[in-house]
Amino acid sequence: MLSRRVRTSSAALLLAAALVVSGCSNGPVGSLNRASPSPASPTPSSSVVMAVPPAPGTTSPATTVSAEPGGLGGGDAVYLETSPAAVLLVRWTERAGQLQGVFTVTGTAATAAGTTTTSTSFTGLLDHQHLTLTLNKELGSTTTLTGSIRGSQLLLTVPQDDGQLVDAPFNASSVSDYNTAVAGLADQGHRSADAAATATAEAQASAAAAAADAQARAAAASDAAAAAAEKAREDQVVSAAGDRLGTAIGAVEAADQTLKGLDPTLGAELADEKTARATVDTDYAAARTISKHCTDTSSGDLGSAQGQVSSDVGAVDSAQGAVESAAPTVTDAADAVTSAVTDARSALTDLVNAQNQYPASAGQVETGAKKAVDDTTGPATARAQAAAAAVTKALATAKTLDDSAQTVDSKAGQLTSC
Repeated sequence: MLSRRVRTSSAALLLAAALVVSGCSNGPVGSLNRASPSPASPTPSSSVVMAVPPAPGTTSPATTVSAEPGGLGGGDAVYLETSPAAVLLVRWTERAGQLQGVFTVTGTAATAAGTTTTSTSFTGLLDHQHLTLTLNKELGSTTTLTGSIRGSQLLLTVPQDDGQLVDAPFNASSVSDYNTAVAGLADQGHRSADAAATATAEAQASAAAAAADAQARAAAASDAAAAAAEKAREDQVVSAAGDRLGTAIGAVEAADQTLKGLDPTLGAELADEKTARATVDTDYAAARTISKHCTDTSSGDLGSAQGQVSSDVGAVDSAQGAVESAAPTVTDAADAVTSAVTDARSALTDLVNAQNQYPASAGQVETGAKKAVDDTTGPATARAQAAAAAVTKALATAKTLDDSAQTVDSKAGQLTSC
């Protein structure tokens, strides 16, 4: 035979309640009164009542039953079991061993502040302390339970899914106790609903605060990123201005070095022309000497001297060509220096403007930029100006030397031959 094991009263309540909720026919819901069907003709019915939640600030009435079971007459046997979630009332009237009664289960509502009541009727037999109950189910079917009465306790034997039999205990009580328990259950439901509402409100407030904080953090991060991007752009503008200035200073230095290298070339070409011009005077003086002391034997010497003067004048012409050829090169170099100096001054102006507009970024550029420009462009400008003047003077000097040489050559040709 299968063993029995007695569980706690809460377990008994849940097991018995499961039989009621599983679809057994229900008797009066929430209250039992004398207007219900008589014991001779119990009418199975099915109903589930959900208590309506009270308006805010009010309390819903607890489900109650009358002191007499509906249609059963006096002399009721009442057994009760409670748990934090439900209250179960087993109530019957006995006549010559014949039982007729009602199971009533009231539990807290799942979705509202209130209670749900479900009832099912039953018939049964009582033999001394042993009893058999037949619970009415839907469509005319029934479920049979056996049990016993031991002192003030009713034990109903309930079969489990695993095949074991469990004694579900109920304690002798009264309808008043049931009503009190239901009222407490309803109050508990209200408190649970209020607590749930409070928890929901707190959760919503916390979520809203978290969302606001996240939004503020995101805004701050966005502002910081924008500020960093703007700072990077300012740094880039100032740095680019500094780089441009450095490049411009380098260009001035390179152009100045080129001009320095060309200065000796122009001077050397002019010196060669001056030397050739002096030779013209020397050879002309020799021709004049021959002409003054003209003899029968010196006629050939005079012609040779005159030819030498003409040759010397050709050398002067060649030297002048060299001066004129070197002059544009020097002029171009001087112009390059002037252009580079202009660029450097412009780059310095851009850098100063950038430093004034973005002072926070100006520290990345050398503070002695203006002095560096002055130290480089001042001497280079002076050299370019001197070179331009030297070219003008050299060209004038070369032309003067050539013109005077041509004059001497003409005079040499007019010397009297012997």
